[in-house]
Amino acid sequence: MKQYVIKTNHKVKNNYTVIDSLSFDYDELFIKNVEEFKKQAKKNKDYAVFYPSFGIAKNDKPEFLIYGQAVKGWGSDFNTSCEINREQLLKKAIDYSNKYYKGKNHSPLDWVNVYWGESYYRKFVTTEADKKFYPPMPYSTFRSFFWNVTYKLICSYYELDEDSWDWSRKLVWSNLYKIAPAERKNPNNIECQWQEKLAIDLVKKEIEEIKPKFCIVLTNDLWWQPFRRNFRTYQIMSKRGYISRYLLILKKLKVKPYSTYEELQTYIENQFDYLQMQDDTLNIGFSKRTLQRDIKEIRNVFGIDIEYSKSNKGYYISQSETENMNFQRMMEAFDMFNSLNLAQDLTPFIHLEKRRPQGTENLYGLLHAIKNRLKIKFTYQKFWEEESSQRLVEPYALKGV
Repeated sequence: MKQYVIKTNHKVKNNYTVIDSLSFDYDELFIKNVEEFKKQAKKNKDYAVFYPSFGIAKNDKPEFLIYGQAVKGWGSDFNTSCEINREQLLKKAIDYSNKYYKGKNHSPLDWVNVYWGESYYRKFVTTEADKKFYPPMPYSTFRSFFWNVTYKLICSYYELDEDSWDWSRKLVWSNLYKIAPAERKNPNNIECQWQEKLAIDLVKKEIEEIKPKFCIVLTNDLWWQPFRRNFRTYQIMSKRGYISRYLLILKKLKVKPYSTYEELQTYIENQFDYLQMQDDTLNIGFSKRTLQRDIKEIRNVFGIDIEYSKSNKGYYISQSETENMNFQRMMEAFDMFNSLNLAQDLTPFIHLEKRRPQGTENLYGLLHAIKNRLKIKFTYQKFWEEESSQRLVEPYALKGV
């Protein structure tokens, strides 16, 4: 965001009215989380509690629900030695996350814009009423990785001017863990464990009720791990991961035709450990539906048909003798490729011969010439002679050695 600039690409709704709360069931779970946490925490300690913040106006469909890990300091708090007034604490949490400056028709997330830096604050906070709503704070949001990624992501998706404040009306902001120390710190491991179960339930409830098109979590995997296990989310596999899985299926059916789904699944899971030695980012998931998709893709990518035999109760490769030879060469190349990659860690045991390339880069051109009956010209030199000569030939076939 550039300094001292406020622009709006879209017409701002007058009398901006925010969505400020979720369902009764969510609110009950929210307070229960505080009460259960309080039972385990040390006495006489202050904690901040965070309620989701709705940048979107009422009747607007939320497309983005964006999560941080936990809030570092927040206006709604409680003391572990004091009795909790459920109604008052809930109202305080909702109000603090969703209050907005009506005098300037701001959204509840425009505080991020106001506190972007000292110069922004001085520019936009000029009256006593402004200062009352936006009191001085020793924090500049431009230093936050979370807010930098968030506003740029929203601007990019909606094609908004990055110098405008429109982005703040396009999302709902929440955190994985709702309770954190009041002194602007992340909850430690024990404090996360105290609220982990209900924190997971709260995130599930938020997603169910808000129904976003995109749910984005901006944190490291250590924070996301317990949520990932419970939500059963998975990493999107790289292209290399998909190709590796296709080739493993083919390799298994080459060695053991009429393999069952269970046999393929076991083989792939065992072999994939080997592939992850080369690239630990590879991930794999294999269900019966996945197998059917893979069979279609293998046909499209490699031109190889895999069929199911009811009599033999298993899958097999259906191909002619010529197709089988091509398949054998492809599998040899796959094995060689993986072995050479693995060889980087086994250099004391594997010695590769240094030699010139075999000219395989010319195969497509030669095949094109054969198919279209074109002549080709090349330089020819006998191994035992120093002089070379130009040859013009009509290629008829290629013979592999």
